Amino acid sequence: FTRTDGPVNNPAILSTLTVQGNFSMQGTDAFGGPNLAVVMGGGNNQTVTESAGTIAGSFQINKNGGNATLSTNVVTSGRCAIAEGTLKTNGKTFSCGSAFSVEDGGILERFGTAGEAVSPFTLQTGSTVVYTGDGDGAADTVTIAPVIYHHLTLNSTDGTRDTFQPTSALDVNGNLTIANGELRLDVNNPTVTVAGNVTIGSSVLVRKGKGTWRFDGGDTALLQTNNQNFGAIMIDGVAKTVKLTGSSTALDTLTIGADDVVELNGVPTVAIGTIVNNNILRLFGNETLTIQTMDSDSGTFEFVGDGDGSAETFVIPDFASGTPDYYNLLIND
Repeated sequence: FTRTDGPVNNPAILSTLTVQGNFSMQGTDAFGGPNLAVVMGGGNNQTVTESAGTIAGSFQINKNGGNATLSTNVVTSGRCAIAEGTLKTNGKTFSCGSAFSVEDGGILERFGTAGEAVSPFTLQTGSTVVYTGDGDGAADTVTIAPVIYHHLTLNSTDGTRDTFQPTSALDVNGNLTIANGELRLDVNNPTVTVAGNVTIGSSVLVRKGKGTWRFDGGDTALLQTNNQNFGAIMIDGVAKTVKLTGSSTALDTLTIGADDVVELNGVPTVAIGTIVNNNILRLFGNETLTIQTMDSDSGTFEFVGDGDGSAETFVIPDFASGTPDYYNLLIND
């Protein structure tokens, strides 16, 4: 769709202009109004170009594949929504004249670097925000906006060069994926709260800060460790289980809530400074586990074996000379 010159009138009734190819708008003549919704649809990759003027009605992304990418700054007068599919802001300004929402199945992909501007948005359950950096080959700081996310993905298109930096507390009600780059928690020392899984790529570096990693919500969440030192971790959900996966890890402190469980799940090496165990730490028994300061007056250590069906011998470690190694110890193969 291309508008070179001349007005596009506001229809008398609610109407939709669905574009499955590229959208290009030139000239300052009126373009629609409250009764005209512009929808980027279909399954192809598309570009959105607004060389002049303003989309006077609503603007929506509702795609079953591909993405819609801004080629210029885009300004609308009406509400904006990403219902399904991906909107890539591409480092441009996206200025929505009314409410802007990312709905279940919608993905907002943005650089997060200087020069980009995106109107405030609300994130519904099932939505995803992706920060990529600008892909210029240089090391950049990507600012993570202080909103409550559902799913959040950090994936530097410059590989390991870009750093992702929350300005304040980071709250993710779904899954947190750090695919590429560096997560800097040592600058603003935010608390990171996650209800779902945490996936960390093999080349990622997480720089711990003074804040706490807090796991809330219910059900089971996976924490991919990949040789990271997370600092302080607190499990504070509703009958929450956090299961470690991947390679070795280190924790300054681990706090397990009264109805929560941590499963070491065979992660080869786990080093814990101080543990406050108010319920259960579950382990196979083949992990190399060190604890500097044991919780001597609460909690259960449950050894369950690795479940592979073979007869094996596992060692129950001796943690601290002169103090109780365990408050409660359960062998439950």
